[in-house]
Parts: sequence; structure tokens; C-alpha cells
Amino acid sequence: PIYEAMDLREDNIVTDTAKDFYQNGDLSLFHGPAFQKITKVLNISPEKLTAECCWQEITAKEQGQFPVKWHNPYIIDLSTQTLWLWLNYIHKEVCLPGQLTYCEQYLAVPFNVPFYVSCEIIGKTDTGATVNFIIHDRQGKIYSKILGAKAVIWPIKMLNKK
Repeated sequence: PIYEAMDLREDNIVTDTAKDFYQNGDLSLFHGPAFQKITKVLNISPEKLTAECCWQEITAKEQGQFPVKWHNPYIIDLSTQTLWLWLNYIHKEVCLPGQLTYCEQYLAVPFNVPFYVSCEIIGKTDTGATVNFIIHDRQGKIYSKILGAKAVIWPIKMLNKK
């Protein structure tokens, strides 16, 4: 299928790139190297965020108990990081994954090639968010969709309590 709502324009609202998103203080993503694959945010609005990503293949030994076959669990995880970025930049909030309810896989995402994740906001409350993640290529060809994903919003003030 083709992602009809694809938007790859660059609005330059989020100017951080790649490593700026990761291991960079309390409000950054904490993931290790195999998961640090968001290269830049193309555009962001109150309803949606689209990010460019590029997953570099890792060895079977590094994959361990999560081998990459047709389904790539690393790409699924990094796709969900777009919600963290959206919450952080739009609402100054952070989240933890709550539930991945439904996933459709159409094609394997190629290694070492840019792809895009569009995080569509379905709803947000003070304590949670529900979103769709659409993983696609530059032409809009959909690799996979994660529909109705839920996250738990963590108050930033709780991060500063030590």
C-alpha cells in the first residue's frame, strides 16, 4: 500500500539531529547504539511528526534473542521513539511505551537505507497518548503500520526527583 498522507517536507522546527536525540540528559532518549537510528525530524505539528531513520545492520551475535528476519524488532522500537520526540517538542513531556495493539507488516525494511516514520496522533490526555506509526519509504510505499499504539506519559517533574 501507499501512504496517502505522507509529508516529507522539512519545516526546520526541530533542528536537532541524530545523536542529539540520544543519551543527552534527562529529556533525551536513552536507547543503546542499535536503537539510535532517528537521523532527523522532517516536520512536526500538533497532529503528527515525520522522522527520517536509517537502521544499520548489526551482526547476528549483536541481535541476540531478537533476530532480524522479515520483521525487524529494532525498527519497530525506533519507530515508537517518534512519539517521545513529539511529546518532548510539542508538550515538554516524555512517555514510556504502554501497548502495541496491532501491527501490519507488508515489506521488510531494507538495511542501511533511509526510511521514514510518520507518527500520527489519535489522542492525548494528561496521562497517555494513542498514535499510529506508519513506516514507509520516500515514495510512500508502506513497510508496516502500528495502529492504536498506547503510551504512558511521565511527568517531567518526576524525572528531577532523586
